[in-house]
Amino acid sequence: MPLRRPRFPDERDPHVATRTLACLAASIGVALLAILLWPPRTPPEAVAFDTDAELVDPMEVLEILPTSQPPPPANLLPPPPPPLAEADIPPIEVEDFVEIEDLDIAPFRVTTPAERPSAPGPPAPPAPPGPPAPAPSRPGRAAATGSTGPTLVRQPDVVPQTRFAPFPEYPDEARRAGVRARAVVEVLISEGGRILEAEIVERVLIDRRGRESPVAQLPHGMDAIALATARRYVHSPAKHEGRTVRTYTRITLDFGTERGG
Repeated sequence: MPLRRPRFPDERDPHVATRTLACLAASIGVALLAILLWPPRTPPEAVAFDTDAELVDPMEVLEILPTSQPPPPANLLPPPPPPLAEADIPPIEVEDFVEIEDLDIAPFRVTTPAERPSAPGPPAPPAPPGPPAPAPSRPGRAAATGSTGPTLVRQPDVVPQTRFAPFPEYPDEARRAGVRARAVVEVLISEGGRILEAEIVERVLIDRRGRESPVAQLPHGMDAIALATARRYVHSPAKHEGRTVRTYTRITLDFGTERGG
């Protein structure tokens, strides 16, 4: 007899379904029993505290008392009275009022005693003869020697040194004419190195062969240019016996030469 494939439930064991349902029911019963018998959770309110332990209050309450202003001192001056209205001002009564034009005022005259003529005094003695007056010299060239004024020394111990030496401007007219010249300017240097005075003491014209000819005045405005250029020079002050003094020095300015442009 050929074998047949068994089907579920197995025909060879008819109680398979019964045992399966019984196991499922037993599992459900065990789960319900565990839920019912699980110990209940104690609520936080039921937790017992140790009454002997010291309780720490995390909050600190500060009591702030209300402040009050001190009463004003008793010696304060009373407030000034309110200003009176124009209607409340009482009129001022003037008694025995007399107008000025009705009075007869006599002129007031001040008399002074006559001046007495003073007796003539003895004649003044003649003044002793003084030292002879110094001979007049050229302005700005005499040596100024005084305890209070500045000191002028012709030959100081330390001569002034040139700090800034600008070139003179060469006029275009002189350039086109081929004029070459030289000017020597004597300047007075102050205690601070400034130029106080400037004067041309020598003027020469130079020809093509280099020969120099003294002249009374340079052409094309070179005299004014030489004085203006000399006043722009800057020198260190001269020193004599350990102090700064005034002194004279000379500046040579060339026009149209290798040094003068």
